[in-house]
Amino acid sequence: MVFGQAAMGGGDAKLAAMMGAWLGWKYLLLAGFLACAAGAFVGGGAIALGWLNRRQPMPFGPFLALGAALTVFWGEAILSTYLQLFFPLYGK
Repeated sequence: MVFGQAAMGGGDAKLAAMMGAWLGWKYLLLAGFLACAAGAFVGGGAIALGWLNRRQPMPFGPFLALGAALTVFWGEAILSTYLQLFFPLYGK
């Protein structure tokens, strides 16, 4: 809305809804964060290398799928490590 153009397509929202139904709300937040981090890293690298310009769209669905896969396999370890690092009294 800020730039006057669509940021995500309809398929991304449907994929995120499916991920939420499958993973649950806690893991959906983790998967979304991982997807945004991976997309920012890859997109920033592609812009820095000249493969993309700043206004060129980049598909976000593969990053959502990557975030969901990482969450399925390592989500519990990532969340427990995060909670131990930033909330050391959590669970005691």
